Amino acid sequence: MKRLKFINCDKKISTTEIESVENKYNFKYPEEIKKHYLKCNGGYPNKELYEYDGEEYKINYFLSIGNKVNSFEKIYELLRSDDVFPSWLIPFADDEGGNFFAFSVLEKDYGSIYYYSHEFELGNDPALYVKKISDNFSSFLSNLKMEEEDDTDINTNSGFRISEEWVKQMAANLHKEELK
Repeated sequence: MKRLKFINCDKKISTTEIESVENKYNFKYPEEIKKHYLKCNGGYPNKELYEYDGEEYKINYFLSIGNKVNSFEKIYELLRSDDVFPSWLIPFADDEGGNFFAFSVLEKDYGSIYYYSHEFELGNDPALYVKKISDNFSSFLSNLKMEEEDDTDINTNSGFRISEEWVKQMAANLHKEELK
C-alpha cells in the first residue's frame, strides 16, 4: 500500500505564519492540521478518494497558506464575503467541482471534518448542505485512498496513462486518413 504523499506543495511555513492566520480570522487550527501545514503547505494528494456512508468524495487540492493564487486566505475571504459558507467551518481542501472539505470550530465537535456542497439555492441556509464525514483530520487522512485504475489503461514512458479504447479510436482514425 502506498504512503500518502503530497505534490506541488507551496513554500514551507512556520508556526508564526499559521498563528498569524488564526489571529487574523479569529479561529484556531486543530494541532493535527497545524502539524500537517508545517510538513506540507497545500498540494495535491496522491490518495484523493475518501469514502463515507456509501459516497465517494474526491479531493483536488489542499489549500495553502500565503500562496498568491490558491491561498486559504483568498478562499476564506471569498466564502465569507458571499455569506454562502457556514461560519463554523474552516476550509482546508477543495474538490474539482468547487466544493470544500472543512473542519468545525464548534465546541461540540471541534476538528471534525465536513464536506460542503455549494449546490444550493441562494437564500437557503448553507448549513443544510454540509455533511460530517470524519471525526478528525488524522482519521480523514488515514482513510484516503487512491482512485482505482482501469485495467485497460496503458502506461506510457512519460508517466501518462491512456486507455486502450483511446488507442483503438486513434488507430481507426489514422486508418480512415490513409484510405483517403
